Amino acid sequence: MADDRVQYRVDESIATITFDRTDKLNALTFAMADTFVDLVDRAGADPAVHVIVVQGAGRAFTAGVDIEDHLDEQSPLGKTVDADRDDIAAAAARWLRLWSCPKPVIVKAHGYCVGWGVEIAMHADVTLAADSCQFFFPSIRNGGGLPDSATAVYHLGIQWAKRLLLSGEAIDGPTAARIGLVCQSYPDDELDDAVRALARRMAALPPSLLAQSKAVVNRSVELMGRAELQAFAEHANALARRDPGAATMAEVIRHEGLAAAIDWRERRTR
Repeated sequence: MADDRVQYRVDESIATITFDRTDKLNALTFAMADTFVDLVDRAGADPAVHVIVVQGAGRAFTAGVDIEDHLDEQSPLGKTVDADRDDIAAAAARWLRLWSCPKPVIVKAHGYCVGWGVEIAMHADVTLAADSCQFFFPSIRNGGGLPDSATAVYHLGIQWAKRLLLSGEAIDGPTAARIGLVCQSYPDDELDDAVRALARRMAALPPSLLAQSKAVVNRSVELMGRAELQAFAEHANALARRDPGAATMAEVIRHEGLAAAIDWRERRTR
């Protein structure tokens, strides 16, 4: 069943998908994530849509996965390596649907773009960010595992990919633009206009041209071995999550609550 906290509209050949869970900084439940990619597929199949814009309502694009949702699925406890790898692969396949969509996908990132938000940004075609936007991987900060996908190196190069994946530190919009995580960063009050202008420029082009241009660039990444690297990363992530400390975050949530878990995570990185 579709989750109504993910909204969809089409106007002037542009489909806009909006995360609308403002009380939780648009933290995504699994149902919201599934609704989101279903809507991407819907836009991709709609001949009236030329371009897709993904945004968040309120103060953030998204704070990432809701860490209280599907705790058993997020935690490696009680899973074999193979079962955990299968869950990681399924999560990565969800974001790959943005990559495979024939329509250009533009992300408008503001406030927080973390965890699953970074996954969405890296699988979109162009991400524009507010200068104040914060990007990081919570799963690295809490020692819970790697991101679902292994796309960071294609955007960031070796050293910045390692820096973010080995530290979990947050970076801002201008830094994200400088290292290739996003295309460009803007003063916060200019972001809406910049995204609108880019979407309209793309929407004015023939859909077949957009689709083939996207396919050519994506093919170059596939020829670099994206699928093989992804399979390796899924197994590596499942092995990393066998560490006894990897499930700590989930256990703190279970026994002490979300606030205590966030405090525990932040104290780890001070």
